[in-house]
Amino acid sequence: MLLQTRVGVVAFSGDASIAFHLNEFTTTLSVLNVLRLRHLGGYTNTQQALNLMHTSMFTAANGDRDGVPNVGLLISDGNSNVVPENTIPEGEAARGKAI
Repeated sequence: MLLQTRVGVVAFSGDASIAFHLNEFTTTLSVLNVLRLRHLGGYTNTQQALNLMHTSMFTAANGDRDGVPNVGLLISDGNSNVVPENTIPEGEAARGKAI
């Protein structure tokens, strides 16, 4: 089935990285085949994950579309403990970009 919704994933523990961009997969099956979320362990660098999401994930080059709402979903194992004072500002920056 062709996806109408685009999905991207940023994985994080001590560091954050893009697992795949919004425009990388076009079918439900292709997303499900690659989506293997696992607990990474270590630190919880929420602020870096939020930054990467709003600066790199939601861009036209990586699959963002004009006129389509952007939704970010954060799944974490606990409190941010890498530069935690930047977590709320990064969340607010994302919100300021209508994510």
